[in-house]
Amino acid sequence: MALTAIDSNVLVKANGTDYSDQCMVVSRDIIDACIKGHRTVALDSLNLVMSEYSQVCRGNQSGMGSAFVKWLYQYQWEKCKHVTITPTNGHPILFDEIPTGQGIEGFDPNDQKFLAVALAAGGRCVIINATDSDWEDYRTPIEQLGVRIDSLCLS
Repeated sequence: MALTAIDSNVLVKANGTDYSDQCMVVSRDIIDACIKGHRTVALDSLNLVMSEYSQVCRGNQSGMGSAFVKWLYQYQWEKCKHVTITPTNGHPILFDEIPTGQGIEGFDPNDQKFLAVALAAGGRCVIINATDSDWEDYRTPIEQLGVRIDSLCLS
């Protein structure tokens, strides 16, 4: 089973209703793979990822992304892997797990929780991204840290 950190934009795309949108389809496929046990979702001990998932899906309660959040709340302790991440000097969006001086300076602070989770998982974790170009902009230094990025909708 692949250990997977999922950027919240995947849930947003999965909540879509345009069935001709290939990005929505592949985002739903990732979620389906998690629910079926083909992937294990990595979450953080501080509940930052789950909080963001809940926030981005709040307005659409009927989409697949929202259904996934409900599934995660029900099964997170049985079917997900929780890792400890440490805020740097108590800062809510910077984490000790992310090394400084590795070319990641300027990386989106709101996405750093997903990177911290992947690094805390020991580099065995792939980050799934749907539409955020920051992951592509920083792909090389992130992958040099041993974290793979799978961008579903960016060429």
